[in-house]
Amino acid sequence: MLSGKSASESRKAVFLSALLTPPIGLGGIFVGLYMRAHFPETASKEVFPLFILKFLPPWLAGVVLAGLFITIVTGMAGLILGISTMLTRDIYQKIIRPKAEGKEALLAQRLLMVAVCLTAIIIANFNRQKLMLDFSFMSMGLRGCTALFPLLAAMFLPRLVTPAAGVAAAVLGPVVCIGWYFYPKVPLPLPQFFLKDPLYMGLFASLATLVVVSLFTRKKAAAGAPCREP
Repeated sequence: MLSGKSASESRKAVFLSALLTPPIGLGGIFVGLYMRAHFPETASKEVFPLFILKFLPPWLAGVVLAGLFITIVTGMAGLILGISTMLTRDIYQKIIRPKAEGKEALLAQRLLMVAVCLTAIIIANFNRQKLMLDFSFMSMGLRGCTALFPLLAAMFLPRLVTPAAGVAAAVLGPVVCIGWYFYPKVPLPLPQFFLKDPLYMGLFASLATLVVVSLFTRKKAAAGAPCREP
């Protein structure tokens, strides 16, 4: 979809993905149900590899496992490259070292790649019993808390929100989401479904920050604006 040579080609890719996703998902469900019925003692993270090794021909099992390995490596490589590029261009080159170019920027990005890899290793090492889905849900929650309300406000209410409010909401939303994920027992007078899922708490914090900071910064900007004669 992203590498389509034209908008029509990318549109076809979207429809093809929509057609392929349900049967692939159903296949995974059937495998999980079968293994749950016949191998209930198997850990969740070992179910699919065990199914491949037990019920597929050796050559096909090798192809599938190689495909899984390639998917993991390429997916991780793309994520690391994206994260390090954003940190290099949006933080290092704009805030820390605005004049950094060429070899210095390349060295900074390589060092950030190493730092991102080490951070991922540390997080995975301290969460060995967590399921991959937990991290997937957390990832989607962080993206939603960061972008949803600031993006909607910038698109539909550009005159009511301020840049400072958008930045604050984009920062505070994921911070609250992460904090609530690890410390979910803070008593607050909110509905229970808010308190159970860190995504809702992150979204609530993002929206509240967007509203409050916009009101404060708009009043401050209006108070400091020079008077213009008609």
